[in-house]
Amino acid sequence: MTTLNPFSRLSTPFLDLADLAHEPAEPTPWAFANLLAPGLTLLTGDAFSGKTSLAYHLMLRVALGLNAFDGASDMSSNSGRATFLGLDSSSNHLSSLAKRFLAAHPGISLPTNIRINNTQKPLTTEEGLQELYEEFISHPDQRLFVIDNLTSLRHLFKGRDRKLFAFLRTIAESQQVCIMIVHTSRVTPSLVSAVDTHLHLKRYAISNFYQLTIRGKMLTSTTRQLYCPVSGINFRLLTTQELFGLTAHSAQRSMRRERVEVLRVFAAFGPAALTPSQIAAALDVDIETIKIILRPMVRTHLLVSPKRFHYQLSPTIKPLLNAILEQHTFLQPLAVSMLPQPSESEIQAAKKLTASISAKQTSAKTRNKRKAAALKLENASESPMAGSVPPGTHRKDAQGDMHLPHLEIATQAHEDYTISESPSEEPILSEADPRNQSASDVSRHTRDQQRKDKQKGQQKNSRQGRKQSSLRRANRVKPVLILAQPNQ
Repeated sequence: MTTLNPFSRLSTPFLDLADLAHEPAEPTPWAFANLLAPGLTLLTGDAFSGKTSLAYHLMLRVALGLNAFDGASDMSSNSGRATFLGLDSSSNHLSSLAKRFLAAHPGISLPTNIRINNTQKPLTTEEGLQELYEEFISHPDQRLFVIDNLTSLRHLFKGRDRKLFAFLRTIAESQQVCIMIVHTSRVTPSLVSAVDTHLHLKRYAISNFYQLTIRGKMLTSTTRQLYCPVSGINFRLLTTQELFGLTAHSAQRSMRRERVEVLRVFAAFGPAALTPSQIAAALDVDIETIKIILRPMVRTHLLVSPKRFHYQLSPTIKPLLNAILEQHTFLQPLAVSMLPQPSESEIQAAKKLTASISAKQTSAKTRNKRKAAALKLENASESPMAGSVPPGTHRKDAQGDMHLPHLEIATQAHEDYTISESPSEEPILSEADPRNQSASDVSRHTRDQQRKDKQKGQQKNSRQGRKQSSLRRANRVKPVLILAQPNQ
C-alpha cells in the first residue's frame, strides 16, 4: 500500500527555459478540453441553480466520451472513469438524477466506467484521504471525481477549507485527475484563489436557461449560455436566435403567470393575429382584463400589434416559447378548441380608431404648416431691422429734413448710430445698432431688457418695503416699565 503524504509534491529540479518549453512525451489528460483541466475545480452558484444537475451531466458525459455540451465542438472529452460522490443527496435523489439523464438521452448505452456513492469515511490521512488516494492509483484512467457538496464535506474533515483543498489538490496533481467540488455560494474569492479552475452557474429568469462563467489558470476566461429541459438532464449551448431573445426578455417581471397564459393561446392557435375577444374566449376571462394585460406585453416586446386590436407574437419571443411553456406544467387546458371570429363591434371600433388617428395626424400637419407660414411672414416683416437701409426709403418732411421711419424706431432702442452728412448717401450704421442684428438677436435683446426691467421693479419694491418696515418700527410705541417705589 502506498502511503499518502498530503503536503508532498513531486520533486522537480531547477530547470532552464529550454527544458520547460519542451513538450512532455504524453499530453496532460483533460476531462474536457477548454473546460476541466487536471487539478482542483470549484463549481459555485446560488441554491437551486442547477449545480448538481450540471455536475452529474459532466460526470456521465466524460464517461460516455461525449462533448461537454451539445453544440460545443471545442469542448471534446477525454473518455475515462468518472465518480460522483453525492454527500448531499439521498438514494431517491440519485435515482431521480439517473432517470432524468436517461430520459434526455433515449437509446443510449449505459456506461460501466462510473461509480456513484453518497457516503464517505472521515477525511484523515490514515483513513478517508488515504482511501481516495488508493482509488485513484487503482484506476489510472480516472478523469473526473465530483464531490457534492463542500458543506457536507466539511463535516468529514477537521480543519480549515484551505488545508482540505491543499490535500485534494495534491492528489489531483499527482494522479492527473480533475476533482470538482460543488459549493452553494456566490463567488467567494478566498476559496477561488485556492483552486485551479472556477465555474460559476447562474440561472436566468426563464429557469430553463443558464449562464456558465469559466475561469482558470490554464483556461481562457469565457462565458457560455446553456439550456436544459425540465424533464431531463442534457445541457446544450444556445442558438443565436435563443441568445438574442433571452437577452431581450431576461427581466423577471416580463414572465408572470398571466402573460404565460396569453402566450400559450398564441402557441395553440398558430401565428395568425388574434383580437382581445378571441384571447378572452380561449382563456374564459373578461375582455377588459385581457386588454389591460395586452398593452404592457407590447411594451415589453412579448407581442407586436400589426394593426389596431390585433396582436401577434414578437419575433424575439418565438425561439423561447417552447422553453417558457415547458417550465409551466400547471397551466389549465384552454376553454375552447376553436377561436370565434372577431366581433362586429371590434371591427367597427378598429375602423373608427384608425379614422380618428388619421384625422388627428392630418390636423397636426395643417397646424404645423400654418405655424411655419406665420413664422416666415414674421421674419419677412422684421427684415428691415436686420440689415442696412434699403434704397428708395428716404423721404423729406415739410422742412426738408431727411426722415427715415424705421430709423426712428431704432433710435428709441439705441442711439449708437451714425448717418453720413450727405443726404444722398446711405446711412452708415454701427455694429451696436439693432438693425445690424438678426431677428432672433433683436427678440433676445427685448427679452433681456424685459428681464432687467422686472429685476429693477423687484429691487424697487424691496427697497420700498424695507423703508416702510423701518418707518413702522420707528413709529411703534415702546412699552415703558414702571417700577413701583417702596413706601417711605
